[in-house]
Amino acid sequence: MTLASNFLRYARPLTALLIAFAILLARPEIGHGLPASGYEETTGIDYENARPDPAAVPISEEAAIRLAKGALPAVGNKNPDEIGLLYAQTGDYRPRIPAWKAAWDMLDKGTILLAEIDATTGDLLAYETRFLGNPLNEPNSGFPASITRDRAKAAAEAFVRKAVPSVRDFGLKELAFSQDEMYDFVYPLFGPARYSFRFGLTANGYEAFNVSLAVVLDMAGNVKAFSFTGDPGQPVAKRAAVQAAEAKRIWANGFRMMPLYLDAAAGYYDGSEDWRLVYVMDRTLWSIDAMSGTPAWSDVYGYSDIAARRYENIPPTDVSFVLRNVSFEQAVRAAATIANFPSDTEWSVQDEADDGQRRIWELEGIDPRHREGGYYSLTVDARTGQMLDYADYRRFIRDADERSSEPPIIKVADARKLAERWLAEHIPDFLSQYKFAVPFESAASELTLEYRRVHRGIPVAGRALFISLDGNGKMTRLMPSPQSPAVETLDALKPTLDAEQAKKRIVQRTKLLPYYLPNKGYPFTHDVIDLDQKRLDLLYLAAPANLYELYAPDRVDAVSGNVGLLSSGEVFTVGGPLPADVRSHPSKKALQALFDRGLLLTDSKGRLLPDAELSRGEFLRMMHKGMTFKGTPYIGREEPFFSDIGTKHPYFDDIVYFAERRWLTPNPKIALKADNPLTREQMAVWLTRIIGYEKRARTLKSDPQVTRLRDAGQIKDKGAAAVVMKLGLMKPADGDFKPGGRVTRAEAAESLLKLAEIQSQLDKPLWTWGYGDDEYSY
Repeated sequence: MTLASNFLRYARPLTALLIAFAILLARPEIGHGLPASGYEETTGIDYENARPDPAAVPISEEAAIRLAKGALPAVGNKNPDEIGLLYAQTGDYRPRIPAWKAAWDMLDKGTILLAEIDATTGDLLAYETRFLGNPLNEPNSGFPASITRDRAKAAAEAFVRKAVPSVRDFGLKELAFSQDEMYDFVYPLFGPARYSFRFGLTANGYEAFNVSLAVVLDMAGNVKAFSFTGDPGQPVAKRAAVQAAEAKRIWANGFRMMPLYLDAAAGYYDGSEDWRLVYVMDRTLWSIDAMSGTPAWSDVYGYSDIAARRYENIPPTDVSFVLRNVSFEQAVRAAATIANFPSDTEWSVQDEADDGQRRIWELEGIDPRHREGGYYSLTVDARTGQMLDYADYRRFIRDADERSSEPPIIKVADARKLAERWLAEHIPDFLSQYKFAVPFESAASELTLEYRRVHRGIPVAGRALFISLDGNGKMTRLMPSPQSPAVETLDALKPTLDAEQAKKRIVQRTKLLPYYLPNKGYPFTHDVIDLDQKRLDLLYLAAPANLYELYAPDRVDAVSGNVGLLSSGEVFTVGGPLPADVRSHPSKKALQALFDRGLLLTDSKGRLLPDAELSRGEFLRMMHKGMTFKGTPYIGREEPFFSDIGTKHPYFDDIVYFAERRWLTPNPKIALKADNPLTREQMAVWLTRIIGYEKRARTLKSDPQVTRLRDAGQIKDKGAAAVVMKLGLMKPADGDFKPGGRVTRAEAAESLLKLAEIQSQLDKPLWTWGYGDDEYSY
């Protein structure tokens, strides 16, 4: 829950009880109606600090109610049942602002309406409709729509102009939904039919950065949900004094490329490794002031804080790590030589794992004098004696008098001497593979020292050891590095270009573009901001030269020369204006409908490729995304459904979904051939199964609509062909069905949009709040 759950924490008791009971049965309009999971604070409202003073805001409660009534036809002339003033945050890292939160009890219509109004400007910040019982009290599909997409877009723009007074002087620019925004505002093709639009703001020919106005309408043009994120203020500068070419020169002269070993597979968390030698920027640009040309840099973004650090050698010691079996008592005694636990701490084994190669102990220590005051944890490899982890969990809950006492301070040189001698004895290869990272992290009561794996003078990302010492030189925390890559792995990475060549590639692939940004482009502020302080500064930001890429590049592979992110993942945008290669296509309407709902995505050059052939797996994915919440994969069972489909196959989740819906019959002895082109007959067979007309198809094998086709003899499943033609899902061409013909993206779009239009006529709706069958529903 979002607006409703948080609002009710401050609602008056009797009305709150009624609305709370209703909301427990409700599913929200935003987020596809996923069942809520308790009272989660997810709107950015700060409940812990003081609430705003209603007398100190420009928009009174009465004015906020009038504005909401004027903007929201659904509330009519009814006053909200609950309203209160709280702090809101209209986006990540945006300033907090006072906002009126209101809830209308429309139980006679099976709904609760919730709105949030900016108490400084009167802007509508958010609007939700929550439904009771049947989640939408309407059919799953509203296709065909009562109004066109163009009319719906015009209605959405008119709503924004009326509901958000502070943006009336801005232009509205239709944008695609980001992946996160899609999850809240974009509906499945076969779900409750909706038009979803996202707008940005423009002024003087420049776009306001990171401002988003999202509007959701039903097929009749009624607004069902709205969100305004960002804090635009008013533009300070009308035109840039510094041109883009000069801004790019300032940027290019302000950074250098540094070598770094990087695991490109680190984000997959599946145990795999893919080590690369890359060049990364030693600092990253926040922005360049378009009036003065002053740049603002960050050296703690991406990997720049690792690559640009200074690393010092560790002085040799007279001790070194010796691999040995250790007993329980020996492990504790070894830790006691530096750790801060008392000598009479009572230790016990909480967990033990043994894979035949490593025997790991998870130990817990209790101070007998403070049994309720936290504990110590120690992790040890019993077969090697290596210390894997140590933590003092008591230090977070010290007695008040102990916390308030002045802690002793230890010098960095003294801390290093103590730590490095102990680490050399208890961490393998510490002296040969690690260097001290400067600067170190510090706090009032302890020092945290960082030791980084460095190979041939190049740091290794993700391989650092941290040790914290208190003022008495006792260890309070040990976080060793994960297992490092073999020396042979790193030695095999031979660079083919130098840092200057890498920088040239970065510069070629980057543009500097002007945007309006609040707060001089610095995002980290949570302070309440006064109305007269809201301003938009004109700043240059780094952007990819190919604007269909999502990020400006910040690294170059030193071996392959490839520029940009090393692991792409599935990051995409949904909807917005159609790409140029589709705008005059005969199937434009169907392509737009699927594009708006994430069933079709553009390629890296921004093309939708409507006449490209579709593979069998791509069709399964399109149908899957048209059915499921958020368009995300369904994580099903991991059995081999087909001989050529393993769990790592790119279409595995889509195939599992089809099998769970009984639209595919799994057979581990045969191959599905998901990468083969989809034929017209195969699509006809799958569409027949999807709508549940297989029995009906058997009675239509001799239907004249099929037998009169010139190529009827080539059709193996004549019943399926008859079904899809009778329902208008597919059409013959010049008297031929062309069963072996290959299906294009545009042809699939036409078929699926028609399927959405006839969904309400089917015996069993395709889309429900679960997965269609009771057995698999939520």
